[in-house]
Amino acid sequence: MIFRQLFRNQDTTDLKNPSPWFKSLFGYQAASGEKVTVESSLGVPTVYRCINILANSVAMLPFQTFKKTAKGRERDKAHQVSFVLERRPNPYQAHLNLNI
Repeated sequence: MIFRQLFRNQDTTDLKNPSPWFKSLFGYQAASGEKVTVESSLGVPTVYRCINILANSVAMLPFQTFKKTAKGRERDKAHQVSFVLERRPNPYQAHLNLNI
């Protein structure tokens, strides 16, 4: 979501009045007046567990490399990145460690 906002054509802003996406990088001011950041929200067990469940689910999805062909696309097992993403990124990690 942040990346879409970063690379979209937008009006420029100055440092006195930054864009909302820039402010979101450093946290939000809650209605109670407390500043909520990524780090502080991960201190809440429910938030941490929800993010953990989502991250583990995404990590189970396969990473595959494809190449464009005249018919559309086809799997490219010969690509050098294919081995790193699908099997073993380095001698110390399995592919699941890379995804997480």
